[in-house]
Amino acid sequence: MSRLHALTDGVFAIAMTLLVLELHVPDAASTDEFVRGVAAVVPSLFSFTLSFAVLGAYWLGTVWSLGSVRHVDRPLLLLNLLTLLFITLVPFTTAVLARYPDEAGAVILYGTHLTLLGLTQYANWVYLRTNPRLLESPIGQREAAATTRRILFGPVGFVVAMVVAMVSPRGAYAIFYVVLFVYIFNAARDRSTIGR
Repeated sequence: MSRLHALTDGVFAIAMTLLVLELHVPDAASTDEFVRGVAAVVPSLFSFTLSFAVLGAYWLGTVWSLGSVRHVDRPLLLLNLLTLLFITLVPFTTAVLARYPDEAGAVILYGTHLTLLGLTQYANWVYLRTNPRLLESPIGQREAAATTRRILFGPVGFVVAMVVAMVSPRGAYAIFYVVLFVYIFNAARDRSTIGR
C-alpha cells in the first residue's frame, strides 16, 4: 500500500511542478516591453492555474479513494497506473492550451484529456466498489451513489465544455472552472476522515 501511495503522490507532485515550466519571465528593456511581455504570458498563466486546479481536484479524489483501501491487487495497480498516465500528460495538454488559447481544437484536446482522466478515476472506483475485499469497510449504497455522481460530474462537464468550445472556446473555459469549483467546494465541505 505504501508503494502505491508514494508513487501516486510523487507523480502528482511532479506533474504539478512541471506545469510551471511553461511560465517564462519576459525579457524587457523598457516598461512597455515588460507590460507586453507580461501580457504575452497571461494565456500560460491562465492554463497553469486551470491545470493546477485540475490536478488538485484529482489528487483529492485519489487520496479519498485510496484512503479506504486495505489491500491492493494487480488490476487495481494497473488501473492506478492508467490514471497516472493521464496525470503525466497534463503538462503537455496544458502547454497546447497555453499556445493556442482561442483555438477550439486545443480546448477540445484538453477536454478530451480531462474526460479520459475522469473516466479512469471512475474505473478505479467501480473496481473498488465491486471488490469490497480490498476495502477496510463496506461502502453503503447512499455513499456509493454520491461518490459515483461526484466522480462522473467532471467527465460530463468536460464533454459539455468541448461542445461549447466549438462555438466559444472562452465559454468552455468557464465550464471547466465551474466543474472544478463545484468539485473542490464539495470536497471542502466533506468532513469524512481519510484512513492512513
